[in-house]
Amino acid sequence: MRFILATCLSALVSIVACAAHAQSKYTIEKFPADLNTLPCSAFVTAPNGSWGLAGTIVVRSSKEVLSQNVYVKGNAVADLIDRKCGNPLERLR
Repeated sequence: MRFILATCLSALVSIVACAAHAQSKYTIEKFPADLNTLPCSAFVTAPNGSWGLAGTIVVRSSKEVLSQNVYVKGNAVADLIDRKCGNPLERLR
């Protein structure tokens, strides 16, 4: 019984942590120039090398709100994020 309770509690904590992470909001002045000012935790990477947003980005200059955007490997935005947050060992190949 304790094991089941502990497992359920652990799952609940994980769900709350994921929901809180998904709700992260970042504000920048210009897109994409200011993406390099964001922490790497603002982005998620896929196995194919593309990058996505882990939260919401508000762009003050254009009043845009970006969320759930995906930038494909080779795209200028993906390359900018990759230079900042990519695995340094991968860049040596």
